[in-house]
Amino acid sequence: LKAHCYMLGIKTFPEKENDFIQELNNCLSRLADSRKPKVGAVEDGRIKPKIVWKIDCLCQGFIYRTVELAEGASVCWNKNNQLSALILARGILETLAAAHDFFQKVKLATTKKDLAEIDSLAMTYTFISTNSSTNEKLQAVGSLMSFIDRFDIHYLRDRNTKHLRKLYGILSEITHPNHAGTVGFFGKLNPELHEHYFNATPKNNEYAISNFIAGYISILILESIIEKIESLTPNIHQLVPIKNL
Repeated sequence: LKAHCYMLGIKTFPEKENDFIQELNNCLSRLADSRKPKVGAVEDGRIKPKIVWKIDCLCQGFIYRTVELAEGASVCWNKNNQLSALILARGILETLAAAHDFFQKVKLATTKKDLAEIDSLAMTYTFISTNSSTNEKLQAVGSLMSFIDRFDIHYLRDRNTKHLRKLYGILSEITHPNHAGTVGFFGKLNPELHEHYFNATPKNNEYAISNFIAGYISILILESIIEKIESLTPNIHQLVPIKNL
């Protein structure tokens, strides 16, 4: 992770932003350090309820995915592979939306002391799939876009302002093989000469930088959400009858 210290580099980011870049990389380091090689049924000499074990496993899945996406994005960006970096940044946004949706629902179920609902949520978000053959119950939580919309509503308190959806839409336009992700991204047209110039390092750096960093900073929010999910587990543990541990 030391290689990520100046992820965006002086050449594309003002020196005054180095503290911000370091904050992002510190966050990535913390997430990487929080990865566990095993989530067992016994922790610190105490038996862990199966429902807590399921939630801990899901959190590790979120963490491993986030670290791998963020590390890959920074490596691609440092190599001026902007398109790959933007694709990976979009993946971070998707993870943020899913983790946030899970947290909000588990938080509500914990408040209601509804163990059955907590267990159902843990199972659903662990095995959720877009495969049409998947059990209908797994699809009942909604689509990725519904996760994104609920994130916007929760944080912005405004159904008409959809910042995360807008950013996700921009990143999707770039990462799909349409104009924004092909000739519009790599080329520059000179209509007078009827010539189209291409470059593996796109010249529209400001556009790429702003959207990349907007997606990448999601790791800061993701770290906070994962910590909030983990903070619920002691309360969930207390709800489980001793005989069901």
